[in-house]
Amino acid sequence: MISFEDALFGKLMLEAGVSGALDKELEQALAEEDPLRNVTLELAYSRDDPNAQLKALNKYLSAVPMDRIDTDSVAERVIGFFREKYENDPKDLKDLSDMMYRTAVNSGLREENALINHLDAVGDYYSLVEDGILPENHFRESLEALLYERVFVSPWNGLAVKPGIFARLKRLLTKHKSDPE
Repeated sequence: MISFEDALFGKLMLEAGVSGALDKELEQALAEEDPLRNVTLELAYSRDDPNAQLKALNKYLSAVPMDRIDTDSVAERVIGFFREKYENDPKDLKDLSDMMYRTAVNSGLREENALINHLDAVGDYYSLVEDGILPENHFRESLEALLYERVFVSPWNGLAVKPGIFARLKRLLTKHKSDPE
């Protein structure tokens, strides 16, 4: 049976661009449910269509108030997924941080769940790595603290700030504000 926690996890992963995150749960539900529930059928028929799966999960989740879903366990699964992705490809920080950011922004849980909120910060800090403001090794230390210890340590901790870094940061932020969206 696909729980509401499974559905929320699958929804967050689909919104982050990851398909197949619920394959194991779906296979188990197909084997055990008799008769099959609507969400199980919809997910099974739409395996190759992430938009249809997302629609099915949203419909399923709309049947329960969010405070009845164990969002802490969902956040733990999300962090576990990202930890596994990091371990499998530690060089691809861009893709990982983008996925973490999308998960946080699309979750609707940033205010109530610290782990999800930290995913948003990871995306922000990685953009500073890309701009050459923050050293990658400081970013990695913060990322690993989040993935392995469930704490977010600012990558600025212990970092000696180079002269002129705030002027450079101000220029970059001003540039980004003036970029048309």
